[in-house]
Amino acid sequence: MSSKDQSGVNSLLALAVMERRCDVFDLLLSAKADLESKDDDGNSLLLIAAMRGNKEVVLALLNHGADVNSK
Repeated sequence: MSSKDQSGVNSLLALAVMERRCDVFDLLLSAKADLESKDDDGNSLLLIAAMRGNKEVVLALLNHGADVNSK
């Protein structure tokens, strides 16, 4: 699953991260959404979640194998 919007990021997963919708986030992870999606600035979902202080999503991304070294 890798549908992208005009910002260049996996839109559903990114929106779930940005809006702190862990229920949607978990559903998308179970559907094999791309954890390594990046926005047009090259920011990963992990970085976006960390910059927004979303600890729960950061931990979920790491637990599902997101690359900790990804920008």
